[in-house]
Amino acid sequence: MLTEKDFNEFSKLLTNPPRIRKISFKDFREFYEKHSKIKAEIIKLLVEFSNKLRAIPSTPVFLLIDGEFTKNDPATSLMKFILIYDIKTQPNSRLSYNICNLKGEKFSRYFRLLEPQAVITINPTKQTIESEIFKNDKAEILQLGSDQGEPYSITGLILIDFKEVIL
Repeated sequence: MLTEKDFNEFSKLLTNPPRIRKISFKDFREFYEKHSKIKAEIIKLLVEFSNKLRAIPSTPVFLLIDGEFTKNDPATSLMKFILIYDIKTQPNSRLSYNICNLKGEKFSRYFRLLEPQAVITINPTKQTIESEIFKNDKAEILQLGSDQGEPYSITGLILIDFKEVIL
């Protein structure tokens, strides 16, 4: 569970962020609903977006959320994330493109609030999930934050089980 102590009071970034922090969606949601109305609305949109993804035959296993959203700051309300699929259920390239660019009527409502950055696939049976995720440079790029005082400071990434989001 995230608390105020997890954040640096000046930069508002996670203090000593791990590369990936796996938390339950319930804890993530509760923290941001108490913290900021804007972020609470974006989390509601994420749930709605995820439920629309569920209607597509291949659904992600995890969501990897950008550290900028995890800043303890209401101004950082854009949620950037990566959709992580199991290698057995990966979507085709056209579907990945449409999801990441929010193409089609189904996804247009989320433009400028949710920003899917990429679709990556992992083989969770091979290695640890974290090492599988960081084989892809898109996760490294997402981890680089961009704060005014600390350009390109590394921010922690939040890993959430997709099934928890759609329940």
